[in-house]
Amino acid sequence: MIYPSEFPLDNTNSAEKAVYDALKKISADQFDVYFGRKFAAIERGEKVEYEIDFLVADLRGDRLNALICLEVKGGQIIYDGRIDKWKQNHHHLDDPIKQVTGNMHSLVKRYADLAYPVPFGWGLVFPHTIVPDASSFPTVANPLQVFDTLGVQMIDRQIVDLCNWIRERNPNKRGADKGVYESFQKSLFQSLGIVIPLHKKFDLQEQRFIQLTEKQLLLLDLVAANQNILVKGPAGSGKTVLASTLAKRFYEEGKKVLLLTFNRILANNIRYNLRLPRDENRIEVATYHSICKRKIDEVDPEWWEAHSKEDDFWTEGAAFKLDDVLSGTVPEFDVLIIDEGQDFQELWFESLERLLKPEGSYYVFMDEHQNIFNAFRKVPGNRSFFNFPLTENCRNTKKIIDYLQQVVEERTQINQKTDTPEGDEVRQVFYRNDIEQLNLIKETWLHLVEQEGISPDRIVLMFNSLKKDSCIGSTRKLGKYPIEAVDRHGRMNPKAVNYTTINTFKGLEADVVFIIDTDKVENPDYKVLYTQASRAKYLLCVFIKP
Repeated sequence: MIYPSEFPLDNTNSAEKAVYDALKKISADQFDVYFGRKFAAIERGEKVEYEIDFLVADLRGDRLNALICLEVKGGQIIYDGRIDKWKQNHHHLDDPIKQVTGNMHSLVKRYADLAYPVPFGWGLVFPHTIVPDASSFPTVANPLQVFDTLGVQMIDRQIVDLCNWIRERNPNKRGADKGVYESFQKSLFQSLGIVIPLHKKFDLQEQRFIQLTEKQLLLLDLVAANQNILVKGPAGSGKTVLASTLAKRFYEEGKKVLLLTFNRILANNIRYNLRLPRDENRIEVATYHSICKRKIDEVDPEWWEAHSKEDDFWTEGAAFKLDDVLSGTVPEFDVLIIDEGQDFQELWFESLERLLKPEGSYYVFMDEHQNIFNAFRKVPGNRSFFNFPLTENCRNTKKIIDYLQQVVEERTQINQKTDTPEGDEVRQVFYRNDIEQLNLIKETWLHLVEQEGISPDRIVLMFNSLKKDSCIGSTRKLGKYPIEAVDRHGRMNPKAVNYTTINTFKGLEADVVFIIDTDKVENPDYKVLYTQASRAKYLLCVFIKP
């Protein structure tokens, strides 16, 4: 394991970041790595204050075999043996060997009882420097103790060699058992008892998600370079961000763009976030049925009202009528973008062809595992679509991604980026009846808001029933907070308990999601739970009746 599990966002040291990322490759079962351990003297002979960049514990064989102190120096490092001087980017550098050995000896003083059976060692890491040969550094340093650029790339192997060498030099030190190591580890984790509030953790994680999203947007050029693209990716892979950014890019190029969703709230949310002028007509963000109604009303204003109660109206009737009224008309859009394409019927795709110019571009973004309405069958056969896979989740924490992977099981592989925040464990809250569930929801929600400092507009309750049938149905408030539905733009009230259903919240997200009334799901399907759970960015609470 590496501690902390994420590189601190406020640390801008690129050398330490490079070494941190490399050390994550080391076997978590055989080594523990501690980054940035700070100490203040408590024993005679110990430095007053010192910091060990990386402390590596060799735990092979389920014992503590050795401890290695690593000192990291970035930039170009040069050692001049003629005058015994060090330089970093052509400037004077204090002797790093004296620094790392001094830190190691201070650690030995601090943990004298541990140092009796366990050998301590040291190493220097220069991630931006290539060391030509062993003669380039002082004779007091064994080549195994120096990690240059190439050594960092193979650090998992060189660390093993360094640990073996240190143990060979100390044949009388047999190591310590796991219990002794656990006591040592506990002392390393000592702090002043400062607990970071959950809302602060969210804010730190948000910075990392912004970075991940920016990396995902680099794919935009690859998508835009092709005329007809079918983009498939798991929940959280940035499909809506790419779709809306693509729409704005084409709009800014002077093209006329139509971006469609199935969900009205999602369309409103995208339109709001694009911040377009109210009278702008070169870009339209709408639902499939709203574009149907607008086009049909232009030709036959009485038709919609007369037929909207028919059984197959929403799946087939409106689509056939749209195809009919568009027959013979001149296509008006240069670009057609469909988000949440898994919610679209095959007939809908075909009817939309008449809106797109022959030379126009057609983009569909979808995730078949979110096909909760069982609508999607295939995209139109009269176009040749290039398949573009998105494979990495850049919205959910690692803990939530692990949970999503359990939900979809072997149906797909949800990949996570190296810099994805670890996040909190998914909370599974068990209840026996509606009264107990309501009390647990209230207790958990109020604790997050009043104790953890999370604003109510960062939390959404996801119903699995009509509100009147929910455990919360007859409740008007949680504490002093009224219970309100998420508004038509997908925005939440910072002074209320916000609720919704997955049917209306698809494509949107919240920092915290409560999935409630799971015992009231009419037709249990992994796709529903997967879609609901993937709405949570940082914290997911699933209320379960065993």
